[in-house]
Amino acid sequence: MHRIAAVAMSGRSRASGVVISGLYGSGKTTVVEEIADLLEGAEANYGALDLDWLWWFGTPGIQRREALVVLSANLASVVGVYLDAGVTRFVMAWSLRDPSDVSALRAALPFPIKVVELTVPLPLIEQRLSGSVTAARTADLREARRWFHQGLGTGLGDVQIDNDRPVREVAVEILTWLGWL
Repeated sequence: MHRIAAVAMSGRSRASGVVISGLYGSGKTTVVEEIADLLEGAEANYGALDLDWLWWFGTPGIQRREALVVLSANLASVVGVYLDAGVTRFVMAWSLRDPSDVSALRAALPFPIKVVELTVPLPLIEQRLSGSVTAARTADLREARRWFHQGLGTGLGDVQIDNDRPVREVAVEILTWLGWL
């Protein structure tokens, strides 16, 4: 048996994941990068994913529900490859909008997940996103404001963690909460 196959068979049943969520500009990707750095430094077994990249495509007229099907299929594929390589801890960034997003992720993943909701005051999000030069970040700022005022993307986490302090502190708090450190 190949080493990867043997590792995968032994690790699949122990796999678990965390989704770092929050409004656009709350620092999800940055926190996932910091968590990955800490896990790598501890020589831990992990995979890090920014789920936005798994549903960034263009098909005129496609509805959000249909795009979620693409995201779920891509996620299942990538996670399967990581599981086959022996990954047992998954750290993922994605702005969960409502409970259906959480359900879609849970249905796509063959292991349990916990959700961490990063909370950041809207003025800090505006500061973070308004300095960016890309049109996409300008759209993210508009969307963050809309979600904030409509109450979207909130209350979906198993825990809420303030992300208005050094990223290392936030990452350590999450890893400690997960029991991964």
